[in-house]
Amino acid sequence: MALRMKKRLSSLDTLKLLSYAKYKRHLSTTSNSQTPNSTMAKTKELSKDTRNKIVDLHQAGKTESAIGKQLGVKKSTVRAIIRKWKTYKDH
Repeated sequence: MALRMKKRLSSLDTLKLLSYAKYKRHLSTTSNSQTPNSTMAKTKELSKDTRNKIVDLHQAGKTESAIGKQLGVKKSTVRAIIRKWKTYKDH
């Protein structure tokens, strides 16, 4: 009768496997493959000029909604540009 030996994973090995599994799931949901069920399209990056206009209008006191309407950009995009500018403006 042969005894089966199960390899016991250390907590670090388990964490690595879980992290890798999350990473693989992330890749499968964010890939730009042209599969029939793929609904996510690659987004266009805003030009430096448009990002600068967003920051300038923000500094002038315009609201995110007003900036978005004026430039034809979603409010969430305006918010993200402003947030990034606040975070990295001193770098």
